[in-house]
This record gives sequence, C-alpha cells and structure tokens, in this order.
Amino acid sequence: MLRNLFIKNIALISSQNIEFENGLCVLSGETGAGKSIIVDALSFVLGERADKNLIKYGEETAFVEAAFELEPDSRALAVLDEMGFERDTALILSRSLNRNGKSESRINGRLCAAGMLKGLTALLVDIFGQSEHLGLLKPENHLKIIDGYAPAENLREKLTSACAEYKAVEKELEKFGGSDEQRERILDILSFQINEIESAGLDEEEETRLLEKKKKLLNFEKISSAVGGALVALDGENGVLERIAEAVQCFAGISSLGDDFAAVSDRLDALRYEAEDIVSTIEDMSSDDEFDETLDSIEERLDRIKSLKKKYGATFADIFTFLKNAKEQYDTLSDSARITEKLNARKSALKTEIYSLSDGLSKHRREAAERFAEEVVGQLRELGMKTTFAAQFEKAPSEEEFSPNANGFDRMEFMLSANAGEPLKPMSKVASGGEMSRFMLALKNITAAIEKIPTMVFDEIDTGISGNVAQMVAKKLAQASKKEQCIVITHLPQIAAMSDAGYLIEKRELNGRTVTEVTRLDTDAKVGEISRLIGGAEIGAYGGLHAREMIDWAENFKKGLL
Repeated sequence: MLRNLFIKNIALISSQNIEFENGLCVLSGETGAGKSIIVDALSFVLGERADKNLIKYGEETAFVEAAFELEPDSRALAVLDEMGFERDTALILSRSLNRNGKSESRINGRLCAAGMLKGLTALLVDIFGQSEHLGLLKPENHLKIIDGYAPAENLREKLTSACAEYKAVEKELEKFGGSDEQRERILDILSFQINEIESAGLDEEEETRLLEKKKKLLNFEKISSAVGGALVALDGENGVLERIAEAVQCFAGISSLGDDFAAVSDRLDALRYEAEDIVSTIEDMSSDDEFDETLDSIEERLDRIKSLKKKYGATFADIFTFLKNAKEQYDTLSDSARITEKLNARKSALKTEIYSLSDGLSKHRREAAERFAEEVVGQLRELGMKTTFAAQFEKAPSEEEFSPNANGFDRMEFMLSANAGEPLKPMSKVASGGEMSRFMLALKNITAAIEKIPTMVFDEIDTGISGNVAQMVAKKLAQASKKEQCIVITHLPQIAAMSDAGYLIEKRELNGRTVTEVTRLDTDAKVGEISRLIGGAEIGAYGGLHAREMIDWAENFKKGLL
C-alpha cells in the first residue's frame, strides 16, 4: 500500500508531504483547489509520461517520492528480483523532472529506466479517472475486460504460438509467390546468370596475370630490344662470356701457385656459370609464348571479367557469393511445386488449429462473460441501479471466413438497459456519467481480487451522483477498502463521512503567490469539511450536527464489515 507521498514544485504545490493510512483515504476541497494535482503527482512518480508543464512556475525542477509497504507475497517483490533489485517490503520510488524535459527515476535510490518503473508500478497502484471512464465506453476495451476477468493463459499461449508459425509459413510462401510462368521466368534468369559465371572459368589470380601480360605486350618492342641487346652483349662475338672464358683460362694456369690466385680462379668460374645462367634466362624470355598471345585476346578476357564484376559483384569473392546464392535459389525454385504444396498443407492445418483454439477461447470467454454479467448486475444493484447488463458477442465466423489472429475471432460489446422494460443497447450510447462511475466501481470490486493491486485511486468516481446513490457508492467504497487501500477524490459528504482518513486540499495565498496545501483532518476538522460539503460554509450548527450523524452512521456501517 501507499504509505507516503512527497511532492515538491508540482503545479501549485511548493512542498507537501502526505501520509496515507490503510482503508479509505478521502481527499476533498473546493473546486479548483488542486485536487487533481495529487493524482498528477502520483501518476508522474509511477512512470506516466512526463510533462514539463507540471513544474511549478519559477522553479527549475520538480520532484515526487512515493513510499510503499509491500506484503510478503506481493507480486512486486518478484518483479524487483527480476530487475536486479533487493527484495524489500519497504519500497521507495522517486522521480525528478527539469525544464528541458529530462526526467530521472529511481527505485530504492537506484536509477532505473521509465519502462522498468512502469512494469513495477502497474502492480502497486490502479488509478481511475476521466480517461478510464472514456475507456469503458470503447467497445474494443470490453473484450480486454473479460480476458482480464477470466484469463485463459494456456489457450492464449497456444494460440499465440500457432499464429506466429502461421505468419512464418505465409512469409515463406511469399518466396514462391506468383504464377508458374513467373517462376519459370525467374528460373531462366537464374540459369543464365549461373551459366555466365561458371562458363567464364574464373580464377582469382587470373586478372593479375592478365594485367601483367597486357603490360608486357604494350611494351613488346622495348622488351625485345632490351633482350636482344643483352644477348649480343653477353653471348655475341667478343662478348662478355668469351671475355670471362679468357680470364678463366688465364687464372687456371696459376691457381695452384697461391691461395689468392685460387680464390680469384674460383670466383671467375662462378662468374662464368652465373653469366651463362643469365644468358639462358634471357634466351627463354626471347622465346616466351606470352608474346604469342594477342593483345586483343587479353583485352577481350579482361572486358569479360569487368562485365561480370559490374553485374555480380566488385570482387571475385562477391561474384562467387552471388553464384552460390543463385544456385541455392535455383534449386529451391526448381523444387518449388513440392515445397509450396507442403507449405500450403501446413498453412491449412495451422488455420484449422488456430480456428479450433479461437473457438475454444470464444467458448471460455462467453462462459466467463455470463458470470461477469451476473456479478456486475449484483454489484450495480447494491449501487442503486436496477440494470440489465450483458456482454453481447457477434456471430462467430466460419473457418472459411476466419482470418487467423492471436486474439481469436471474437468481437464483443457491453450492452445495458438502465430502465425496466427498455431493450439492451450499447453501453457507450446509453450510460450517463453517474452510471459509468458506478459501473467502474462495480468493475473494480469484481476484478480487484484477481488483479491483486493493493492501492486503488478513484478520481471523479462520484461524477453525476448524489443523495441515496451517493450513499450506496460510499458503502461500496468502504467495502472495497477492507480488501485494498482506496484513495478517493470527492465532493460528496457521504463518501467523506465514510473515510478512515480525511484530507483537505485548499488553495491560499503565500507571499503574493497562490499555493495548494494538503491538511490531514482531525475529528473536528472532518466534521467541518463534511458540513461544508453538505451545504457550504454558511450552513451553521445544523450542518455540523448533520455531519456528525453521517460520520456516526458511517462508523457503525464499517464496524459491520469487520
């Protein structure tokens, strides 16, 4: 439950600490005093979207802190575990907001993301105000209410899984989409591409070799002249080889006369062998078959490689990857008839399975809706509404008409007849503000035990009601507050009288500025506030007497609830 709410620099509140109690906590005050600020501040610290307009005029930062006391079996403790926070029944949430719109949230002093915060606070507090009133009028929310009332988790899990597989099969079938003619056309294109690449006989080193050959051919005359000149110089008449041979002969006769002569003789022999080897290499160059290949043929081959790169990839690796993928796609499409038949069979089987699961979910919902309607009627009668209520389902589609959906095929709307003898009509068209307030209260009384949310906040729950109906609503709130903490903003004396803790919200001027303050009411102050709610500030002693009577009656009623 919510134990404490500290608010700083929110709207007209400079600094305010509010301590809440178990049971029914009622906040009241004049119209425009700032009652909605409390709800706005609480919504903010619980993780709702931050609006920098919340920040008090003239201040740079707003801050709200909420302290909760958790039960040992609270679902919030498990969530704290999952989030990596220590399990502690004392939980403090805080959030700040500055003028540039940046907010910062903390759980027990540790920073956390807003998404994490909302996942936790959804288990702590349920706030009902005008937007929830409007939400109840939308038919698309009615089915969600039934699903929340009677969850079919096992069915829903199976349905979600089957629908996910159904979508995957549909996506796979899209790969084989189109007519047989279209598939044949794609196969022809793939076949041409595969053949064009494979027939080229690509070698990753070939392009480098071809470029070297091209360079040599472009310099043929220069190379030929250099090779010929070198051969003449080395092996021609009176060339280098002859001169070296003469030198070898000269030293051969004296090599035995000294080590130095022998060394020179050996070196001359080595020089002759090296020169002969060089001549042999140059002769090979002059007869190289590289020069037999025409420049045109090399250019043609390079152009073909360039064309393949332009079509299929900037590198040989890219071209080979394209070839691999094209072959795989060709094989898949070649076998598409068999695969398509298999996928369509699986799709049909899944649709039948999904329809069956949806039908099971629909039956579960219809049975739950009947029980729900009975409980709603019972709750509304206790709130002074002799109402006929039903959850009306549209006719289920046939399997042929059915479109698989993880939410099933149901379309449903709440129907209401507020007066005896009147036919049922859509609740969105016939419910008044007062009826919607009571319906909301009835709904929360029914679902509270299922949702197990320890704190409920009601803003404008008393819209459009007064007199005896207001008394019934007050009694229902008292009953609800025995199970959960209920925080109610009201203008009704009947609800204020039923409070376990009362708070007065009032606006006053301080140092030339308007501020909103919250005061915990003691017994006398509570009498005074209820007297004001009954008939204004001028009602006098009679109002005070009536207020005490209302409080006494409320206390006696609450004793009967124990």
